[in-house]
Amino acid sequence: MFGIEGRYAHAMYSAAAKQNVLEKVEGELSQVDELIRSNEKLSEYLANPTLDKYKKQCKYVFLQNID
Repeated sequence: MFGIEGRYAHAMYSAAAKQNVLEKVEGELSQVDELIRSNEKLSEYLANPTLDKYKKQCKYVFLQNID
């Protein structure tokens, strides 16, 4: 994996491995993936290149903390 995606993937993997939580992180990422795939509006929102990335990130963090 190359580019910014590769750097983020490597950093996440390294951090999870150091903390011995690889399986937990994999499960959480699978949940996020399933949420995006199952929610058409969310998928379209995240894929929209005209929307500000910072706002997308803030909305994701907000939604993630609603429990």
